[in-house]
Amino acid sequence: MYSITTLCRMTGLNASTLRSWERRYGVPVATRTENGHRLYPKAEVDRLSLIAGLVKNGHMIGDVIEKTADDLEQMAGESRVRAQQASGAYLDRLNTAVSARDYHTLRRELVGALTLLPAIEAIDDVVEPFLRGVGAAWLAGALTIHEEHIITAITKQVLFVAGANAAWPRPRPTLAFTTPAQETHEVGILLGWFLAVNAGLNTVYLGPALPDDEIIGVAAAMEIEIVTISLVNCFPENRNVAKLVSLANRLGRGVQLWVGAPENHPIHQLSGEPNIQSFTNFRSFASALAVLG
Repeated sequence: MYSITTLCRMTGLNASTLRSWERRYGVPVATRTENGHRLYPKAEVDRLSLIAGLVKNGHMIGDVIEKTADDLEQMAGESRVRAQQASGAYLDRLNTAVSARDYHTLRRELVGALTLLPAIEAIDDVVEPFLRGVGAAWLAGALTIHEEHIITAITKQVLFVAGANAAWPRPRPTLAFTTPAQETHEVGILLGWFLAVNAGLNTVYLGPALPDDEIIGVAAAMEIEIVTISLVNCFPENRNVAKLVSLANRLGRGVQLWVGAPENHPIHQLSGEPNIQSFTNFRSFASALAVLG
């Protein structure tokens, strides 16, 4: 049995929405403890997670709330297929726009993907593979330096605007997003920030290349609970796990350090450091954000 707080974390819904649905539709179904607290069985949590996902993808709550678990599973599967098809279409149009050096269309398609698709599909299935392809094209000489810069700048601009239009965040917890002083690549941490604001979390975006002392200072000044950093370059400093552990310890008690890094980074083999959590992809990061919500 799960409390309403746990139910909110597992489904991404807030308590006021759950109580409103309970009054209007009789869902979710709760039992009461002797003290009057609501408790929910796992089957109800699973069903509500499906409903929450369908509502987030555009279904009206009245159309799905009375569906059986089997019907909800089928609808969720169909929704995933549509999202994959839409993501593939956006990616194709973005690549076509780059080939034509059509930056107006590039901006328009990025706006569409980031505002119309679920955030994780937009990032993981469209923007991240698109930018990876841009980087490969630049390395192969198919794009000039200034063309790669234009494409990256447009992408960052659209991410900031789309993120600013996300729902008003909850006050806690507060997450800070940055990269260490030697890490100038900004796009990865910006994609993570976009996922966090779309999860309804309170965020502070600090930009790239921030020295450790500044990260520690802002964490204390703004009562940050989670500092999220991204590592892309293979500099020795970036692969120095002891340095990352030192940063986590200096952040102080109760502050976590979340690290996004390539799969071969030694941070992923670290154990015994409860204040450090590492990620190799955006979907696992989005799952961790959902628990915070």
